[in-house]
Amino acid sequence: MRPYIAVIKDSFREAFASRVLWIVLILLGVFLLLIFPFSYSFSLTTEVSNGDLIKLKEIYQGFGKSFEKLEAEGAEDKKLTVLDELAGLINAESKEKIKKKLKDFGPAPGADDNQKKEDTPKKKEKQSFEEKMKGKIERVETLRDSLNQLIMEEDLTKLKTLDSDVLYPEAKALFNNPDLSEAEIQRFNRLIIEQTFEEEIRAGPASSIIFSYLGMEIPGKYAIEKERLFYILRTLIKYILSFVFSTVGILMALIITSNIIPQTFDPGSLNLLLSKPISRWKLFVAQFIGGCAFVTLTMTFFFVGIWFFLGSRMGYWNIRLLYYIPSFIGIFAVYYSASAVAGVIWRSSIVSVVAGSGLWLVTFMMYIVNMFCEVSYNSVAFRQLDVYGGQQVVSYSSDQMQMALWQDKDKDWKDVTDGIRSELGVILGPLYDESTGHVFGGRQSLVINPLGLPTGGKMVLHALDVTDKKGVFEKLDLGLNSIRQIYRRSDGRILVVSSGRLHLIEKAPEAAVPDNAEPGNAEPAKEGEKDNVPSKKFTTRNLGPRRSFRTGGTATAFAFNSSNDQFVLLRKGKVTVYAPNDEGQYEMASEKEFENLRNGQVKLAFGGNRILVFHSKVGYVSIDSSNLEQLSEFGDRARNMPIVMLSSRDGKWISVLKNNEMVWNYSTADNTFEKFGSLRDVKTITFDENSQLFVGDKWLRITQYDLETGAYVDRKRGKLSGFQSFYQTVIYPIYYISPKCGELNYTVEYLITGSETADTFGTVVIKFLNFDRIAPFPMETYNLNPWPQVWNALIFIMIMLGIGCAIIEWADF
Repeated sequence: MRPYIAVIKDSFREAFASRVLWIVLILLGVFLLLIFPFSYSFSLTTEVSNGDLIKLKEIYQGFGKSFEKLEAEGAEDKKLTVLDELAGLINAESKEKIKKKLKDFGPAPGADDNQKKEDTPKKKEKQSFEEKMKGKIERVETLRDSLNQLIMEEDLTKLKTLDSDVLYPEAKALFNNPDLSEAEIQRFNRLIIEQTFEEEIRAGPASSIIFSYLGMEIPGKYAIEKERLFYILRTLIKYILSFVFSTVGILMALIITSNIIPQTFDPGSLNLLLSKPISRWKLFVAQFIGGCAFVTLTMTFFFVGIWFFLGSRMGYWNIRLLYYIPSFIGIFAVYYSASAVAGVIWRSSIVSVVAGSGLWLVTFMMYIVNMFCEVSYNSVAFRQLDVYGGQQVVSYSSDQMQMALWQDKDKDWKDVTDGIRSELGVILGPLYDESTGHVFGGRQSLVINPLGLPTGGKMVLHALDVTDKKGVFEKLDLGLNSIRQIYRRSDGRILVVSSGRLHLIEKAPEAAVPDNAEPGNAEPAKEGEKDNVPSKKFTTRNLGPRRSFRTGGTATAFAFNSSNDQFVLLRKGKVTVYAPNDEGQYEMASEKEFENLRNGQVKLAFGGNRILVFHSKVGYVSIDSSNLEQLSEFGDRARNMPIVMLSSRDGKWISVLKNNEMVWNYSTADNTFEKFGSLRDVKTITFDENSQLFVGDKWLRITQYDLETGAYVDRKRGKLSGFQSFYQTVIYPIYYISPKCGELNYTVEYLITGSETADTFGTVVIKFLNFDRIAPFPMETYNLNPWPQVWNALIFIMIMLGIGCAIIEWADF
């Protein structure tokens, strides 16, 4: 063993002779010294920022009504609200500014005709973009300063109209504390304003971060909770160190170790080595191990330094970060094996560097080509699927504007996209209604706010007559506000959730249909056209409940039970079950608070007498809907909600499509939650009227399963384009068997996070800017699939080492 240890030591001496090594070590040391004085601290979030003001018009009009109430005669005899008291606390200067800016919005909704005519501003000359922006900025700043005046100067714990019983937990805890500090009073003031304008002002994080360097505070205060700060840190580490892995680090390591094996064959060195009792192939392997070991030591210095900085200065102690060390060595070993074989053949340091960097370039290009092909392929992958009454309709993931119906005669999908316009690309459905012979779906526009967050516009319902060969999706005006969701009842008819109530879609009386009306004769709406096309085919019937429920916010989710037509709402930890009475009107059946489900993003499904909840901080939780008792917690915490959660029509199963594109099934009878077979790359799932599970996968196949037996039933697949066929049969197989060094970063991320999925770049941007707090942005992830690329890399390394050993054994030195 000693001779081989000596060979490894020789490898270290050769590497230490490299000037590049010392330059890299000095640069790494200087970098660590520069970042180490950086630190941060947290304080309570108090003031309101421009981005927090989501619905400016509604806030202005709310204060306007309160000003009128307070200024009216006998105001002291009127019943005041919290908003009225807040308006009364605004100083005179700010009040006049608000009144002045309030005129920019016109009369408030509900004003009488005379008032509207009197208050309607005269038509102004067309404003330039700069003038519009200036006016917008002034309105935002006026309102922001007025609200911050209330927060910083008042004590809202003394409001007479304040009801402590309805306060949210954080505000209630502060209200019940008799010894509040000034910062805590200001925090309470902000919470009261947030709750008063629940849908108009974004609920900010409880904490704000202040950065410092060398103990000196850096100007600026950023509202962010510790969990989101760590998410940003993880993401920055991921992208920065991935760059180190993929480019600079690998190339520098190849340069540093390039002379280890070629110099072995110098006459003096080779004769001395072969004079020892060692074999040639073991000599080659020892030199290879020596190069890897040397790189291990140098990289350990850097990664341990980063880990210690993040822990001691940023409070982010994550021992998993040290997985970067073996991961980097594993990636380096792939390229170094090619460099080593080139060193044996040509005995040149330059050729060794070229061989290693050439492999890096080839694998990088293969990774880019495969990623481009996969993105193009997935642009027409299934997004949402519906199977009912003999019809199969699917929407696609590119922008969800494309929909298709399955044609048994042609064994292919027929595009039925005509008539759909969707700027945002978020479409509800599609759902097929056998009673009307129509497919229903919803589209949503995106409203751009120049100074604030983009928000979702009006959700409009569309319908397609499947009996009309030339039919198009017609825009429906059913007299409803923005649609939140559509469901299918146990009888197959379609329900719409709108304005906090359930509405049943029904055929309009035939008398309402004009004599010249023909199915599908409506023209598709043109881009920019208003959503005011009246529907002559359908009406809606309000099914209640009498008191509407709120459906906004990321801490809110709702689901419909097609087995018994019940409806469940989860809002900020409160679960409410609604059931239809004898007249079909919905009434509250039961309600209960769940503290563990209060704060976090949620999604749920309702089947039989079981409610399955996904909570971003708790995981999956099952609840008995009959008594609202929690049954089990299945864990599986994740940063993102599952793609799909739905229940079968018989209420026996709830299927979940997770972000790793694998299917899990919850049995309502056994209260068990288990992975379904070995399905991977699943894009969408649905149940038919017979409770059969249909799965749409990456390769555009629809597969039917019987969950009672777990057996495969049937499979359908449309015709592939030439590109799709070429990618599936040629490009993908070649890429699959080759070393996938680009995907080894996925393995690293899996080891660091312990999660099988990761956020896409788009999702990262959305979370960085806090857009995910108000939706309707789709939160997308990609699969890490950590182990196939590891086996590919190991096989490649073994093949290259085998080639090197064979050459050194047979060559004549």
